[in-house]
Formats: sequence, structure tokens, C-alpha cells
Amino acid sequence: MLVCSTPVPPARASAIVINGHVLAPHPRLLWTAADLKIRRRNAVDVSVAVARADSVLVKTHTLNDSLYFVEYPDPQQPHRRLTHHQWPYWTLLTRELDGDIEALAYAWQLTHRHAYFERCRRLTLALSNWWYWTDLDYGLQPCMDTAYLTKSTAVAYDCLYDSLSAADRTTISSAIVLKGVEFMRRNALDPKSYLYLPSGSPN
Repeated sequence: MLVCSTPVPPARASAIVINGHVLAPHPRLLWTAADLKIRRRNAVDVSVAVARADSVLVKTHTLNDSLYFVEYPDPQQPHRRLTHHQWPYWTLLTRELDGDIEALAYAWQLTHRHAYFERCRRLTLALSNWWYWTDLDYGLQPCMDTAYLTKSTAVAYDCLYDSLSAADRTTISSAIVLKGVEFMRRNALDPKSYLYLPSGSPN
């Protein structure tokens, strides 16, 4: 069971220096503090972001497949497909999760509304606790599913970072490294992998 935490709106943090390079404070992947400052002044940007995030708050499950989906707000590891199908269903499922998490993270940064933070946090923690980040129907190797899951959790980690607990940061960052980055790195030079030869992917 996930315990609800009360987030604190991000505080201005000092820049981090690694090997002489200045690393900007969070958020820094898709949007910077300067970007967000401008966007918060744009009523249209804010209203569109809020509407998109609100649509995620009312979702009870992913919508791309009526038979194969995961439930919100704490999606569990998807099952393998029970019947043969031309297209692995994980690709659409993980792309939908990626879009929903990004929408919540963006709306949180614009409004600091607790509901967006909490739903984004729970979705991201649930994904971080999946056993693996790839569809086993086409082998234990990284694919588009891995990329979507790595991106979505990284965006959430970046946008929610200053308000996450130390334990949540560890859970999410460990998943990004082990189930995403390292998993892809290990397979990048394998001639049989989809990373090495994308044309071999079923997607």
C-alpha cells in the first residue's frame, strides 16, 4: 500500500557542479525553471495543461486496448497476451502511460496542485516496482516499451524531485538506472537486439 505524502512546492535549489560542468536545478529535462515561469503567465497554456491533467485524474485504467490494460492509480505489471496478435500491446500501453505521467508532471509544475503531484507520484512508483520494463512476448530485451517507461519515470523524477521523499527518489532513480538505462546499455551492442537493429523490432 502506498502512503500519501504531502508535497512541498519546489524550492529554488543551488546548481550542482559535476566534473566542472554546471548541472541546472530540477526541473531540467523537458522544461527549465525559466520556461515554466513564462508558461505560468500564459492563461491558455495553463488551462490546456490543467484540462489534460484533469482527464488523467478521472481515468481508472489505460484506454488504448479494451482487453489488455492496467488500472490506475497503481498500475501493476501487465500480463502476457493470452492470444496471438500481430502487434505487442505493451507499446501502446506504455506510450499512454508516458503521456499521462508527462501531463501530470507538467501541470504540477505549473500549478503545484497536490492532486497532480500525488497521481503522478503513485503512477511512477508503481511503474518503478514492475519486475521488468519490456514485453516478454518478444524476448527479454529492451524495446520501445523500455524507452517509454524510462522517459516517463525520468520526467516524473525530474519534475517531482524537490517534493519527493528520499525513499521515493531512491525507488524511482534505481528503476530508471537498472530497468531502463543499464538494461538498454547491456543490449546496445548485441547484433540480435532491437537497439542494434531497429528494423528487427515487431513494432
